[in-house]
Amino acid sequence: MLDATKAIAWVGSDSDANITRDQTKYYPILARENFVCSAPPCTFQLTLEISEPRMASCWVNLLLDSNTILQQIKIARQEDPARYEGASNDWATQAPSNLNTYLKNVLESAPSATRSISKRNKRFAVLFGPRCFPIFRQLEFEETIDEVDGVDEGSFTPVVPMPSGGPSGTTETGTYRAYLEDVRAEIQNLIHKAGQSPEKPTFLTPALHTDLGCREVPDISSNALVKVDRYRLMGVLPTQSREVIVNAYKRQWQLLPTRRRELVEALMSIANDTGDEPLSDYAITQSSVFESQLQRHGSSDEFGVVSQALSFLGLSPPNNHPAETIIRAFRQKLARDPDNAGAARNMLMAIAQASNDDLYQTQLLMEADVKMSLETAKTVLGLDDAEAAWQSIVKTTKSKLRKN
Repeated sequence: MLDATKAIAWVGSDSDANITRDQTKYYPILARENFVCSAPPCTFQLTLEISEPRMASCWVNLLLDSNTILQQIKIARQEDPARYEGASNDWATQAPSNLNTYLKNVLESAPSATRSISKRNKRFAVLFGPRCFPIFRQLEFEETIDEVDGVDEGSFTPVVPMPSGGPSGTTETGTYRAYLEDVRAEIQNLIHKAGQSPEKPTFLTPALHTDLGCREVPDISSNALVKVDRYRLMGVLPTQSREVIVNAYKRQWQLLPTRRRELVEALMSIANDTGDEPLSDYAITQSSVFESQLQRHGSSDEFGVVSQALSFLGLSPPNNHPAETIIRAFRQKLARDPDNAGAARNMLMAIAQASNDDLYQTQLLMEADVKMSLETAKTVLGLDDAEAAWQSIVKTTKSKLRKN
């Protein structure tokens, strides 16, 4: 938490389509989660991206396969005893350290100072050899093949990545340099786990806590309520204070307008879990206010006009729907049935005029304007991204016009 009365509240995940679009070899992202500070005046936002390890499990198995390396050392001693006289069985555990050194040199070298790794290098030949060549190819080292008497005497030459170009010299995500740095960080973890390094690698968690000014909640996984939907929706932990829960509720209320009923129910349930009487009183008040607002939205439907309008837009009467839900239904109606755009606007205005809530009415009337908002235009054209190339937008528009 940021202080005694604020917390970072989860506000949703990015879509699978966006995640798939953003996935690359250098940045194999799996999920993107969004968080905000739960205190309404605070504008702090946090995006957490989760990605796959850069090293495949088969790499790890190859690097840690000490038995195979020992066997290679034994064969090398038998075939070339003079050359491998100084080879030690300790080499069997040094593959991660050697690969770490190779990557360190690549990341710290100037392009003119790169050094090739000979496939015949005696240490490289037994620690890695042909079984590990796919690792170096995947790392984009340039390979040369030079067959001499049936033996490949070629080499692997590293490609020096572009310098870091992020703020204050930081490495930009999704670049070749970031990929190599990530691989090296994973290798350092292997070295540390094996007890071969006196220095601990840089773990994410302490750095994240420092940057956010927060602390870890111990033994949180032992609490059965942590993964219950009401806590996930609210973005709070069962052990957090009343102030944190209320702040999270207020922020989620603003950020998730279409799920306000769920938020009220979640608040009621959490208050019941905690046995906190003031929190229960607050939850009851919020529930009463919410229900009264819903009643106001549909309070003037003497002749069933609102019910007809809702049905026309594909919604079920009575009007217990937040403005955002009605606007979304209106946009979808325009996209499905553009010939009835005028009727759809009239229905939207009828719903607006029946409401006694000024803000609710204003939101619907603004959407009913013949000049479409950007979001409405995107829905009608079936565009996921308003920042798509203009050629793509024109093509989509022409296709839509031909269909209609």
